[in-house]
Amino acid sequence: MVEKWREALKTSCDRCGWDVQNKQQYEEIEKIVEKVIDILGRNQIWSFGDDLVDMHSRVKQLEEVVDLSANDIVRLVGICGMGGIGKITLATALFNKF
Repeated sequence: MVEKWREALKTSCDRCGWDVQNKQQYEEIEKIVEKVIDILGRNQIWSFGDDLVDMHSRVKQLEEVVDLSANDIVRLVGICGMGGIGKITLATALFNKF
């Protein structure tokens, strides 16, 4: 997976003609990320294997809090914490479960 990321980033960086002067930085970053995702494929980006430490128990805890048994109710959950602790990974794992 790491090699695919390296290759995708290298391929996207090797492309010439991306003019970023006088443009919003976040817009250009979004374009680059979209290009990398297109190269790698969306399914590969968001599919997590069973090798994530303690992810199953964390997803189970989140499921209990959200109580997904009632399908006709919309729920909004905020996941907060320090950067890099896996908030997006946890939310994505729960999303992928359904």
